[in-house]
Amino acid sequence: ILDIVTENYNIWMATPAAGLVFFDQIIFENFNNFNSSIPFEGFQQIELSNSGQILCSAYGEGMVFIENDSVSIYTSMNSDLVSNAINVLHTYENELWIGTDDGLQLFDFDLINKLEENEFQSDLALIFNPLSNQYTLDTNEPHGTLMLVQIFGMDGKLTFKEAFLKRITLPHLKEGIYVVTCHNDDILWRKIIRF
Repeated sequence: ILDIVTENYNIWMATPAAGLVFFDQIIFENFNNFNSSIPFEGFQQIELSNSGQILCSAYGEGMVFIENDSVSIYTSMNSDLVSNAINVLHTYENELWIGTDDGLQLFDFDLINKLEENEFQSDLALIFNPLSNQYTLDTNEPHGTLMLVQIFGMDGKLTFKEAFLKRITLPHLKEGIYVVTCHNDDILWRKIIRF
């Protein structure tokens, strides 16, 4: 066992070759790539977020987020993670601090929790074109309405900002997960997208 985290009376353990182990003071339960949707066997670090997500570092494979039955993998290829070699995870309030072979990084996983897809009250549509690998935002209004679109990386940094009236094609961004916000005086809309 390489790391332990507790939640009330429950204990989660990270192991180097047996996946994750859960103990509820009565029964031990093992989760690995053979009996669950967790894709790895070896884990170094484990933490819990404020919202109950399990955050793990896999040996040189990046970071795994587990929430209920949903498993998400964050690597340097699909996110702003600077390195897949994670040595330390530490949660503080709404922040996740990550110690990697390439330095210290702040990962704002709270964006994932808070900026869930909201049903837009108007007819705004986000359309993905697989041929061009681009997203288009459309207000679906004949005369348009002035909107401000912003795109944030998972580190919380602003990567794109522009006002538009009726339709805008979002720029190509490096591979990763982003939060798109679109608003005016009356509407605030947020959506998580993946490039």
